[in-house]
Amino acid sequence: MRGPKDRLTTAVRYGALLLPTALLLGMLGILLARGGAALNPAFWFTPSAGAADGGIRDQIVGTLLLLATTALIALPLGYGAGIVIGTRASAKTSRILETLTVAVGGTPTILLGLAGYVLLCTTMGWGRSWLAGAVVLVPVVVPVVALTTAGRVRGMPGELTESAFALGLTRSQYIRSVVIPYTWPATLTGLLLGLARAAGETAPLIFTATVFFGAPALPTGVVNAPVQALPTHIFTLSQDSGAPEAIAQAWGSALVLVLITAGLLTLAVFLRNRFEGARRWTT
Repeated sequence: MRGPKDRLTTAVRYGALLLPTALLLGMLGILLARGGAALNPAFWFTPSAGAADGGIRDQIVGTLLLLATTALIALPLGYGAGIVIGTRASAKTSRILETLTVAVGGTPTILLGLAGYVLLCTTMGWGRSWLAGAVVLVPVVVPVVALTTAGRVRGMPGELTESAFALGLTRSQYIRSVVIPYTWPATLTGLLLGLARAAGETAPLIFTATVFFGAPALPTGVVNAPVQALPTHIFTLSQDSGAPEAIAQAWGSALVLVLITAGLLTLAVFLRNRFEGARRWTT
């Protein structure tokens, strides 16, 4: 019976892979069929005009600004948390910290948006602000960075740690000379994966950072300085389902957002494959 069982297991495995693959290809096919506007370069590089005319240049710039600011804030926080979990904490404390990190990453993003609206936009008086939007996206990215970094630290060969301390390295020298060269590829990969998830978040930005029209491509300040972004642009256009122009614009914007996300994921996979198992500290 071993042969039939193996064939059945193989068929089940391929079937489990086939279903999500078919759904993904179907979704991409619909996006390509209905989001044809995104294939026109003018759609990328011209500003929107009116409710559903023009392009999405300002929305792309606003989205990239939010992602870049989120990355600058989330990278040191996530990396520091990963180092603490992987090197400083005991086994029990590490499990507790990892559980808390996963819980933070699983927080509904609409709650993050409401918290950001109350604390940043109202209490601190920022109003709609691109920085407030980036701050509320940070809890989406930090857990991914922290967990990938901590996992990479735990995957370090034990002889590296033993050799480092046998040579008399202090804890800070060990982290700087051994841990950082070993973990930075995983950290960057986790950062890109987190940003790919944050790129599609709509609920936090509606409350804190974005408007549908009237905001400049690049804000000139922090207080009362909203931006336009692709997720909220798609959401607002989808509400006007009776206008064919709005729906066509929404599909094109969705395809552009998918392409940006796919670019981040592709870069993350490239870095993982390029530097997996790298031993940079020996050079």
